[in-house]
Amino acid sequence: SSGMTNNGLINVALDATFRGNNATFVNAGTFAGNGTFATHVNGDILNQGIVSPGLVAAPIGQLHIEGDLRQATIGSVVFDLATLASFDQLAVSDDVFLTGSVIARNAGYVPVVGERFLVMTFDERPLDTTFDLVTTQGFDAGIRFAAVYDTHSMSLVVVSVPEPETYAMLLVGLGLLGFRFSRRSARVAG
Repeated sequence: SSGMTNNGLINVALDATFRGNNATFVNAGTFAGNGTFATHVNGDILNQGIVSPGLVAAPIGQLHIEGDLRQATIGSVVFDLATLASFDQLAVSDDVFLTGSVIARNAGYVPVVGERFLVMTFDERPLDTTFDLVTTQGFDAGIRFAAVYDTHSMSLVVVSVPEPETYAMLLVGLGLLGFRFSRRSARVAG
């Protein structure tokens, strides 16, 4: 009957439901799993921590939220991407108010520009809010994703992948700099 703040880990198993209360549920820790988080009528989830579909031991999963999801600027939603057929999904039955960050985390995926992952569905985005920042974890430098919003969904799209030639040029450049530095050091010492 009163509000609750999670400062730890709530990991909801497949086919299980974590039932909220009539007040706002504040997530300041980590909310994860493959089950359902259900708020009662007029209840919201305020995410000031991390929402991460999938279980800790098996990262790819689908998490359901019955109610509204309100993202705080310090909140993050993390999506693990393994393949085009295996990636996290978050399904919100009511409205989303987005801000904060969305994180694309590598779970074995090799990015190709233009590939799209439909990672979040929702009823409405009343104020056309968007995530402030899209970041990556576990991907090589230069790999970038963008969040693309549709009427009732949000997708992560690969927008930048460094070409293999770019890596080769970088390695050659670093090698030349190292050779020049070693020659300069040898002259100063001699």
